[in-house]
Amino acid sequence: MPSIAGKRIAAQQGSTNAKLIRERVPNAKLLEFPDQPAAFQALAQGQVQAYTNDGIQLAGLRAKAPKPDDYAVVGEVLSYEPYGMAMRKNDSDFRQAVNAGLMNAIASGLYFEIYDKWFGPKGEVPYPMTAEIKRFLQMQVVPK
Repeated sequence: MPSIAGKRIAAQQGSTNAKLIRERVPNAKLLEFPDQPAAFQALAQGQVQAYTNDGIQLAGLRAKAPKPDDYAVVGEVLSYEPYGMAMRKNDSDFRQAVNAGLMNAIASGLYFEIYDKWFGPKGEVPYPMTAEIKRFLQMQVVPK
């Protein structure tokens, strides 16, 4: 990450990315924005030289930009963090159904087919799944 030293870097306020940039590259000029559109707009307008966020978020912004080829998603992954789903409290039956559905989809390969449809090379937001992430997901499947 030394290549961003002294550069103006956008991040979303309160994000893990902002925290990690402050810790790991204290001489980067971090500018925090209230939301993703504001941070990306700062990049588009040249106010910052880079914008740090989750890779899939950046890929989505790039794909929907008026000139996608003006942007590239680059650099190292700063952290690995789980995504989750919000559900009603105290609804363990629904939570169990969702978990079982996800596990079945991963075990059968359907999960990866759906992912590829939306995020594969021909998907709406190309963001190929790494072999590492695929192995991680497969390890989550509870044997029957």
